[in-house]
Amino acid sequence: MTWEDPFEKIVRLRKEMNKLFDNFFDRTEMERLYVGKDLAVKSGSDIKVNDKDVVVKLNLPGVDKKDINLNVTENYVEVKAEKKEENKLKKKGIFREERSFRSFHQIVPLPAVVKAGKAKAEYKNGILEVRIPKKNGEKKEVKKITIK
Repeated sequence: MTWEDPFEKIVRLRKEMNKLFDNFFDRTEMERLYVGKDLAVKSGSDIKVNDKDVVVKLNLPGVDKKDINLNVTENYVEVKAEKKEENKLKKKGIFREERSFRSFHQIVPLPAVVKAGKAKAEYKNGILEVRIPKKNGEKKEVKKITIK
């Protein structure tokens, strides 16, 4: 019987576990999600730029408009949303109570400097659309926007 260093076994086990997780998750996709190189994959957001404005669309299915908090600066759009649910079932001999809480927070960098105070937002069918006119070198401003 030969002696084997226990630390070598630990290192080998760690390598095997890393290989297992690398194969389970598509590593390149996970890196894009966490590093933020691909915002469309990460957030379900679309950004369109034309001559006059920047349009940001975010998918927020199942969220009530009143639960969305939207802030716009000349460089980014910040969206926070929370959804709380509570279900109760009471029948003869049965009582069940379930609660769930979900939150969403996304900061979307803008490809152009915009006029934050002129931003307009609309929420329809689970899609938040923020339309912000482009800016020509004015100073930074932050304004909370009310969603229609």
